[in-house]
Amino acid sequence: IAVWIRFNNDSRFNSFQEIFNNGQFFLRKNSQGEGNRMAVFVDFADGTVEPRAQSAAGLIPERWYHAVGTWDGTSLSLYLDGRLESRRTRVGTLLPPVPATIGAGQRSNTSVNFASGRVDELMIFGRALTDAEALALRGLGHADAPGLGRLHDLEKRRRPQTFQFRARPLEQMPEDI
Repeated sequence: IAVWIRFNNDSRFNSFQEIFNNGQFFLRKNSQGEGNRMAVFVDFADGTVEPRAQSAAGLIPERWYHAVGTWDGTSLSLYLDGRLESRRTRVGTLLPPVPATIGAGQRSNTSVNFASGRVDELMIFGRALTDAEALALRGLGHADAPGLGRLHDLEKRRRPQTFQFRARPLEQMPEDI
Protein backbone atom coordinates (compact mmCIF):
# COMPACT_ATOMS: atom_id res chain seq x y z
CA ILE A 1 0.00 0.00 0.00
CA ALA A 2 1.15 3.53 -0.72
CA VAL A 3 -0.54 6.75 0.38
CA TRP A 4 -0.12 10.45 1.02
CA ILE A 5 -1.51 11.19 4.49
CA ARG A 6 -1.86 14.26 6.67
CA PHE A 7 -3.18 13.98 10.24
CA ASN A 8 -5.18 16.80 11.80
CA ASN A 9 -4.03 18.59 14.93
CA ASP A 10 -7.14 17.70 16.92
CA SER A 11 -8.25 15.52 19.82
CA ARG A 12 -7.66 12.34 17.76
CA PHE A 13 -4.01 13.06 16.95
CA ASN A 14 -2.59 11.19 19.97
CA SER A 15 -4.83 8.15 19.36
CA PHE A 16 -4.35 5.13 17.10
CA GLN A 17 -5.42 6.12 13.58
CA GLU A 18 -5.92 3.39 11.01
CA ILE A 19 -5.13 4.31 7.41
CA PHE A 20 -5.74 0.90 5.81
CA ASN A 21 -6.90 -2.42 7.27
CA ASN A 22 -8.02 -5.64 5.61
CA GLY A 23 -7.49 -7.99 8.56
CA GLN A 24 -4.17 -9.20 7.14
CA PHE A 25 -2.20 -6.05 6.50
CA PHE A 26 -2.63 -2.70 8.19
CA LEU A 27 -1.02 0.70 8.08
CA ARG A 28 -1.64 3.10 10.96
CA LYS A 29 -0.36 5.97 13.05
CA ASN A 30 0.36 4.68 16.53
CA SER A 31 -0.91 6.42 19.66
CA GLN A 32 1.07 8.92 21.74
CA GLY A 33 1.91 6.05 24.12
CA GLU A 34 3.71 4.39 21.19
CA GLY A 35 5.36 7.60 20.01
CA ASN A 36 2.84 8.74 17.34
CA ARG A 37 4.89 6.74 14.82
CA MET A 38 3.76 5.40 11.46
CA ALA A 39 3.62 1.60 11.51
CA VAL A 40 2.80 -1.30 9.23
CA PHE A 41 1.76 -4.75 10.48
CA VAL A 42 0.80 -8.17 9.16
CA ASP A 43 -1.70 -10.22 11.17
CA PHE A 44 -1.02 -13.95 11.37
CA ALA A 45 -3.35 -16.87 12.09
CA ASP A 46 -1.54 -17.46 15.41
CA GLY A 47 -2.73 -13.99 16.54
CA THR A 48 0.64 -12.24 16.35
CA VAL A 49 1.13 -8.80 14.80
CA GLU A 50 4.63 -8.14 16.13
CA PRO A 51 7.25 -7.26 15.22
CA ARG A 52 5.96 -4.29 13.26
CA ALA A 53 7.93 -2.03 10.94
CA GLN A 54 7.65 1.56 12.17
CA SER A 55 9.10 4.99 11.69
CA ALA A 56 12.02 6.08 13.85
CA ALA A 57 10.40 9.39 14.85
CA GLY A 58 6.90 10.47 15.72
CA LEU A 59 4.72 12.21 13.16
CA ILE A 60 3.80 15.88 13.28
CA PRO A 61 0.18 16.98 12.76
CA GLU A 62 -0.79 19.09 9.72
CA ARG A 63 2.18 17.80 7.68
CA TRP A 64 1.90 15.62 4.58
CA TYR A 65 3.74 12.29 4.64
CA HIS A 66 4.17 9.71 1.91
CA ALA A 67 4.01 6.20 3.37
CA VAL A 68 4.57 2.85 1.67
CA GLY A 69 4.11 -0.47 3.45
CA THR A 70 5.03 -3.76 1.82
CA TRP A 71 5.39 -7.43 2.82
CA ASP A 72 6.87 -10.13 0.59
CA GLY A 73 6.14 -13.13 2.82
CA THR A 74 9.40 -12.69 4.72
CA SER A 75 10.21 -8.98 5.06
CA LEU A 76 7.82 -6.30 6.30
CA SER A 77 8.99 -2.82 5.25
CA LEU A 78 7.92 0.75 5.89
CA TYR A 79 9.08 3.64 3.71
CA LEU A 80 8.33 7.20 4.79
CA ASP A 81 8.94 10.23 2.62
CA GLY A 82 11.14 8.39 0.16
CA ARG A 83 13.39 6.46 2.55
CA LEU A 84 13.33 3.04 4.13
CA GLU A 85 12.42 3.55 7.80
CA SER A 86 12.24 -0.04 9.02
CA ARG A 87 12.42 -3.62 7.79
CA ARG A 88 11.42 -6.54 10.02
CA THR A 89 11.36 -10.29 9.44
CA ARG A 90 7.77 -11.62 9.50
CA VAL A 91 7.09 -15.19 8.38
CA GLY A 92 3.76 -16.91 8.99
CA THR A 93 0.27 -17.69 7.74
CA LEU A 94 -2.03 -14.71 7.30
CA LEU A 95 -5.50 -14.53 8.79
CA PRO A 96 -8.34 -14.67 6.26
CA PRO A 97 -8.98 -11.17 4.88
CA VAL A 98 -11.93 -9.03 5.91
CA PRO A 99 -13.42 -6.25 3.76
CA ALA A 100 -10.82 -3.52 3.49
CA THR A 101 -11.42 -0.25 5.30
CA ILE A 102 -9.75 3.10 4.82
CA GLY A 103 -9.63 5.44 7.79
CA ALA A 104 -10.82 3.06 10.51
CA GLY A 105 -10.75 -0.45 11.85
CA GLN A 106 -8.84 -3.17 13.58
CA ARG A 107 -9.27 -6.61 12.04
CA SER A 108 -13.04 -6.95 11.45
CA ASN A 109 -14.00 -4.20 13.95
CA THR A 110 -14.58 -1.09 11.85
CA SER A 111 -15.80 1.08 14.74
CA VAL A 112 -12.36 1.84 16.24
CA ASN A 113 -9.13 3.68 15.36
CA PHE A 114 -10.80 6.39 13.30
CA ALA A 115 -8.38 8.55 11.36
CA SER A 116 -8.68 12.32 11.34
CA GLY A 117 -6.96 14.01 8.43
CA ARG A 118 -6.65 13.75 4.69
CA VAL A 119 -5.60 10.92 2.42
CA ASP A 120 -4.59 11.23 -1.21
CA GLU A 121 -3.29 8.94 -3.94
CA LEU A 122 -3.94 5.69 -2.09
CA MET A 123 -2.51 2.74 -4.04
CA ILE A 124 -3.09 -0.92 -3.19
CA PHE A 125 -0.84 -3.48 -4.87
CA GLY A 126 -1.37 -7.21 -5.33
CA ARG A 127 2.26 -8.03 -4.64
CA ALA A 128 5.18 -6.73 -2.63
CA LEU A 129 7.01 -3.82 -4.20
CA THR A 130 10.76 -3.85 -4.64
CA ASP A 131 12.81 -1.23 -2.81
CA ALA A 132 13.24 0.72 -6.06
CA GLU A 133 9.48 0.67 -6.78
CA ALA A 134 8.56 1.73 -3.25
CA LEU A 135 11.06 4.57 -3.24
CA ALA A 136 10.04 5.77 -6.72
CA LEU A 137 6.38 6.16 -5.77
CA ARG A 138 7.05 9.32 -3.79
CA GLY A 139 8.20 11.02 -6.96
CA LEU A 140 4.91 10.45 -8.79
CA GLY A 141 3.19 13.40 -7.16
CA HIS A 142 2.65 15.40 -4.03
CA ALA A 143 -0.55 15.81 -2.12
CA ASP A 144 -0.31 19.62 -2.13
CA ALA A 145 0.21 19.80 -5.89
CA PRO A 146 -2.72 21.24 -7.88
CA GLY A 147 -4.76 19.03 -10.14
CA LEU A 148 -4.33 15.75 -8.31
CA GLY A 149 -8.03 15.28 -7.82
CA ARG A 150 -10.20 15.22 -4.75
CA LEU A 151 -8.62 14.74 -1.37
CA HIS A 152 -10.60 12.55 0.97
CA ASP A 153 -11.36 14.31 4.24
CA LEU A 154 -11.30 11.65 6.91
CA GLU A 155 -12.32 14.08 9.64
CA LYS A 156 -15.71 14.72 8.01
CA ARG A 157 -16.96 11.21 8.75
CA ARG A 158 -17.09 9.00 11.77
CA ARG A 159 -17.80 5.66 10.13
CA PRO A 160 -16.03 3.56 7.52
CA GLN A 161 -16.50 4.91 4.04
CA THR A 162 -16.72 3.04 0.78
CA PHE A 163 -14.60 4.38 -2.05
CA GLN A 164 -14.95 3.52 -5.69
CA PHE A 165 -11.74 3.08 -7.57
CA ARG A 166 -10.47 1.52 -10.74
CA ALA A 167 -7.62 -0.96 -10.44
CA ARG A 168 -4.77 -0.83 -12.90
CA PRO A 169 -2.10 -3.52 -13.37
CA LEU A 170 1.37 -2.50 -12.22
CA GLU A 171 2.57 -2.96 -15.80
CA GLN A 172 0.39 0.04 -16.74
CA MET A 173 1.97 2.34 -14.14
CA PRO A 174 4.38 5.04 -15.36
CA GLU A 175 7.61 3.62 -16.73
CA ASP A 176 9.84 5.33 -14.18
CA ILE A 177 8.71 2.99 -11.40
